Amino acid sequence: MGCTLNTDSRIEEFFVGSTKILTHNTATHELVYHQLPVNHIKVYEAVKNLGELCTDNSLGYFSTDELARAAAQGKAEWGGNGIVRIYDAIEIVNRGHRSVYILKHADPADVDNQKAAADEELRRKTIASLTDEQLRVLGLKEA
Repeated sequence: MGCTLNTDSRIEEFFVGSTKILTHNTATHELVYHQLPVNHIKVYEAVKNLGELCTDNSLGYFSTDELARAAAQGKAEWGGNGIVRIYDAIEIVNRGHRSVYILKHADPADVDNQKAAADEELRRKTIASLTDEQLRVLGLKEA
């Protein structure tokens, strides 16, 4: 038995670049795969910039930079223009209904510092393989 994406389902995991998503039906507790279009897009947020000491207020999210800039026009401190922020997002179209989910960070998260540890190990091995002259030229060893 399947479920559809609606208000009583929430998306658990995305497979961007393919058309599969996994949903969890909160009523039946079923996990179901759906074949839906998933697209990577850019989203533009118009922001009412109230100066250095005030919190910025969102004026909304837009599909183009031009629409966001038009919404931000005259919305900043002293009648100036607000700012536009760009976010990566994914778009899902289900039965003609478009849903957009903004990604906080476009790059994968370094969970548990695994990438940082691997990078540090690579750095250590790379430095160990250099000659004294190479280390000196790179500023890693005094002459």
